[in-house]
Amino acid sequence: MLEKQKIPFSKPATSIDQQFEILKSRGLNTSNVDGYEELVKRTLLHNNYYRLEGYWFDFYAPGSYPAHKFLPGISFQQIWNNYRGDTLLRLFTFAIIELIEVSFRSVFAYVLANNHGPFPYKQENLNCSIDTYLQALNRMKEDISHSKDRFIHSFREKYSDDIPPIWMMVEIMSMGEISKWYGDCIKESDKKEIARYYGIPAKVLESWMRSISMVRNRCAHHNRLYGISISGGFVIPKKLGNEKYRRIFNDKDINGFYNIIVACCYMAESMGEKIEVEEYIDNIIRLVDDFGLEEEKMGFPEGKTAVQLFQDIK
Repeated sequence: MLEKQKIPFSKPATSIDQQFEILKSRGLNTSNVDGYEELVKRTLLHNNYYRLEGYWFDFYAPGSYPAHKFLPGISFQQIWNNYRGDTLLRLFTFAIIELIEVSFRSVFAYVLANNHGPFPYKQENLNCSIDTYLQALNRMKEDISHSKDRFIHSFREKYSDDIPPIWMMVEIMSMGEISKWYGDCIKESDKKEIARYYGIPAKVLESWMRSISMVRNRCAHHNRLYGISISGGFVIPKKLGNEKYRRIFNDKDINGFYNIIVACCYMAESMGEKIEVEEYIDNIIRLVDDFGLEEEKMGFPEGKTAVQLFQDIK
């Protein structure tokens, strides 16, 4: 197959006025928002046309490519509702993931330290290939060399060890990195012990933390959550200590964002954070009501509303 010939990028930059006219030319309804023109232009200036474009793609008429014509009657307010709803969805989700992340770091360090001492990084304590081990170790050394944390600086001044104890290291490693250590490096017995603190099998925890780490990174980098799939190999457990959660997972859309919501609620409740779970659920329901976010686009089971699904776990 011949490689497609590439061309230099030659599109010129467009002014805010031009961006506004492009939207009008594509059929955006501009008559139903008070002071719409200034509002739209100000929004475009402060939120980037290219960022918002991903949200108005949802409102293009089917088959309108490459003309990109809006469905009849679509207003900028509808697009903005999706954008603002997604922004708040990230903020609320990031808050509950923070609880889980701090807990997972702590439990991970606690179990490894108590089973193998402060330096569980020796290969005999792990269950991985030499290549995987060396790659993981090198990433840790990079974390140490780049760290500006005072406790790392103090450790390096006082002690001769190359790597600080595990309870220090987990505070400078990324969540993705710790998830990889959990999935790829540590012994099965350690995995199971860590997973027991959350009442789920080790394989389930591994898949959940991988998917939650992906969502966490999307939240941290202001990437879209609404309407996306998380391809992290999410696993729905066959059994759960808290069976009310098992019943509401969506096994028809495994990688839908909804399953991440349920997993986060389950883990947070297992940590004793029941109030935070209730607040998160209330916020999800409010986003659906106030911003018109569609449950189906979030991966909810077909025909089920947020209120119906979450009433049993509140």
